[in-house]
Amino acid sequence: MMKKNMPIHTEVRSGVMVISPVGEFSKNSSNEMREIIVTAVDDGTTKIVFDFSALGQISSDGLRVILEAVKIMRSINGQIAIVDLAERVRAVFEVGGFFSLLEEFENIEQAVASMNDQSNDEPS
Repeated sequence: MMKKNMPIHTEVRSGVMVISPVGEFSKNSSNEMREIIVTAVDDGTTKIVFDFSALGQISSDGLRVILEAVKIMRSINGQIAIVDLAERVRAVFEVGGFFSLLEEFENIEQAVASMNDQSNDEPS
């Protein structure tokens, strides 16, 4: 029996793509997440926030997708952040050194505001 993919909710808030995976981010859902990220960037997205408030677990496959997202966003001078990590997920991110690659905020509103402030500071 094949495991069902986790739901992944997406929305755009003030020009920032918010991606909210629900449940377990594993191999089964990594291709869908990768596709969401690539499609968003192809459509012109330069700011992504991962909302992990409903994420219970993340596997090495899930971490790999997050790392790929960081590389993609850096290649286009984009911005990427994470919000609302559960302790179990936070521990995995700490061990993996992900906090040196990603900015973390308490909530989506703070992340969106910070990204939009940084964009406004850039010279035209």
